[in-house]
Order: sequence, then structure tokens, then C-alpha cells
Amino acid sequence: ELFPLIAAMPLAYLGFCFQRRSNFHTALRMLWINMIHAVNKAILYTEHRIEPEKEYMEVLLLLSKAIDEVRGVYYNINETATDKGSYPFESLKSIYKIVEQLGCRDLQEEELKEAQDKISYHWQTIRKTFLAEFDRSEPTFADTIKN
Repeated sequence: ELFPLIAAMPLAYLGFCFQRRSNFHTALRMLWINMIHAVNKAILYTEHRIEPEKEYMEVLLLLSKAIDEVRGVYYNINETATDKGSYPFESLKSIYKIVEQLGCRDLQEEELKEAQDKISYHWQTIRKTFLAEFDRSEPTFADTIKN
């Protein structure tokens, strides 16, 4: 009589673990989408500045949102009750600082290009480390060109 109950416990736990992992992947995907949006806006801000003040505020808001969204998905590295630890994707905060330093003032082409290069460098760092979290595999079919 106890066998169904005993057998159901591990199955319920496995279901719980699967659901938790699924929720984590959903949160990761949303975070990834928001980070792409924020960083692309930051890059565009260095290329096309039509309404600098408005665009500046929008980019900072999107980056700030992405930074805090990371905190909602991940604990800080080595976080304890007494130590706040290290932010897991520091390059995202670096992009925020680059845009913040640009401000909405008139800038020379060289300054914007330098900022864009720095943002792109940090974005490549984020992409390499963040995408490892997805347990991605190679596609079954691909449209590629070999050089």
C-alpha cells in the first residue's frame, strides 16, 4: 500500500527540479533579450545621436534595467550574509559607465568611435560568458559560409 506513495516522492521531486530549471531558462531568455536591446541601443547611441538627451536617458534606463534584472536571476559571486560579493557580469556595468561618461553633450567623431569600440569589446565578453549558461548545442541544419 505504501509503494505508490514511496514511488511518487522521487517523481514529484524530479518534476519540481525540472520546473525550476525551466523557469530559470525562461528568466535567462528574457534577460538575454533585454540585454541585447539595451546594448544595441548603447551602440546606436554612439552612431546616431538625433535627440541626444532623450536617447541618453533611454539608454541608461535600459542598461540599468538589464543590470538589475541580472541581480534578479543570479546571486552575486561569493555573496554571503556579510559580504555582497561580486557582480557576475561586470562588463554590463562597464557599458553603463561608458554611456554615462559620454553624457548628452556634443562629442567628436573619435570620442564616439572609441566609446563604440569599448562597448563592443564589453559586449563580446558578456556574450561569451552569458551564452554558456544556456547549454546550447550545434544546430542540426545551418546556413553558413566557410572562408
